[in-house]
Amino acid sequence: MNQPPAFHHLLLLLQQSLAEGKETAVLLNSNSMSPLFWADDHILLVAATSTQLAPGDIITLAETGGLVTHRYWGQTADGKLLTRGDRVMHNDPPWPTAALVGRVVGRKRSSRMLHFEQGRGKWLAKGVRGLTAVNHTLLTHYPHAVWLRSVHRLLFGLRWLLTAVVR
Repeated sequence: MNQPPAFHHLLLLLQQSLAEGKETAVLLNSNSMSPLFWADDHILLVAATSTQLAPGDIITLAETGGLVTHRYWGQTADGKLLTRGDRVMHNDPPWPTAALVGRVVGRKRSSRMLHFEQGRGKWLAKGVRGLTAVNHTLLTHYPHAVWLRSVHRLLFGLRWLLTAVVR
């Protein structure tokens, strides 16, 4: 992957911090994972390898000049990572495992920190993950169904409601 020099140095610092076992915060600039994450949220990352991932985990990947945070759904036969943003109806192109930066374990919005492995953050993460898994299954098995867009919107609305209740 050919990175611009400034981004390459920042990515190396991020990877070093994660390798040292530190939870590291990163600022999001996209709404592709809404309603769980919005642009300007900070996400909390921990180190992860592709063998440690489970379908439904949220991961951050490095691409040329930036980072992408999407939900992980599995691997191709040749080991590439399959991901998709929660807001869209199509998968990303498969990612090489070398692009994996880390796994998301929390979110900070304004002054509120929500950790996804304990308390209400865990409840929220499981609920959103479950609704997104239903959406993923329908998109996988019925990609051209006429009713799919309506169901996708309904599931998005339920995820939005869940994230509004659990802040």
